[in-house]
Amino acid sequence: MVGSFRFVSVPLATLTASTVLLLYLYWRERRRTKRLLSSRGAASKVLFFPDVETVNIEELSNTLECAVNSLDVCVYAISNWKLMDILIGAHRRGVAVRVITDRDQMSINPSPVEKLRRNGIQVRRNNDSYLMHHKFAVVDGRCLVNGSLNWTQQAVHGNQENIVISTNSDIVGPFLDQFEVLWERFHPQNYCPTDLT
Repeated sequence: MVGSFRFVSVPLATLTASTVLLLYLYWRERRRTKRLLSSRGAASKVLFFPDVETVNIEELSNTLECAVNSLDVCVYAISNWKLMDILIGAHRRGVAVRVITDRDQMSINPSPVEKLRRNGIQVRRNNDSYLMHHKFAVVDGRCLVNGSLNWTQQAVHGNQENIVISTNSDIVGPFLDQFEVLWERFHPQNYCPTDLT
């Protein structure tokens, strides 16, 4: 009886300790990210991909999950399910989520854009033959996520990519302005009838 108790209690204690450690590390990283977003001075982080250990995708995810009021995303390609689920989760928490993407993303099947729309997220796309090739997001109007990374599995786990996360208002401001310009330009009322496909 005593031997079987040890046989069960040691692995159970190890599992409990591991779980507590993982929760602590997650909590600590979330706190660091929230401090970055709420800092009065400018703060920056640089992330590189591919992300074999998934550390940088977690950093990106934590930054996006810190959105309280708004999350404006302007990316050429968005099909990474984890990042899409973060946008959907933010929308469900009451965060105003807006997405701008390239018109070529509308024809992908199954359509990531349609998944976002079905979940109530506003998505707009360019209405001309040129690429909407930006890759940035603005969190709560004060934190910029910008770099070469498309929001795809291939970009996160295979491509050589980068992201800079910054709270420098001199940098964040122009990106927020550009988002607003594109949001208005890509309003569906501005499409010609032949552009609606």
